[in-house]
Amino acid sequence: MRNFFFVLLLLLLTGCAAQPSSVAPTEANPATPIVTEAYPPPGESASTAYPMPVAPTPMAEETPTKQAGTGEIKGVLLWNGKPVSDFRIYLANIHATAEGENIAASIDPVSSPYTYTNSAGEFLFVNVQPDTYAFVLNNGVEGYLLYIPGKVEGLLAEVKADTVTDMGTLDYPDLPLQP
Repeated sequence: MRNFFFVLLLLLLTGCAAQPSSVAPTEANPATPIVTEAYPPPGESASTAYPMPVAPTPMAEETPTKQAGTGEIKGVLLWNGKPVSDFRIYLANIHATAEGENIAASIDPVSSPYTYTNSAGEFLFVNVQPDTYAFVLNNGVEGYLLYIPGKVEGLLAEVKADTVTDMGTLDYPDLPLQP
């Protein structure tokens, strides 16, 4: 039995040995790529040296043209005095009781307005429909309702047509999303 496993192991190892490739580029098959170097030679760009062209880096999006009848929201998000960068902030719809008491906020990750904080923690929403909104901070996996720093009260923004709502600097001593 031991000899059987030894022979089986030997057959497997010889079957896996490196074999020269029988497929080689030919004049009849010019579509077969010929790669002779892993890196481009000095002075040659990667986009021309590699068999697959390198896609250009997308340009930064420009601020959309202001639409009449909409508003803007801007502010700065900090965590212990340091900018919170590259986090998505959603504008959440407010849900109220029949008496007008705010009881919940919700977002739709597909259709709710959102923006990203930049390296200085700044955020800007443009062309926002007039209404009152809450803010949800999101890292792509989790989302958290932002409160007024130092209080247990939801941070709300009332957007009016053709105005800029400045939320100021929002400096949080702690955030559930660790930047």
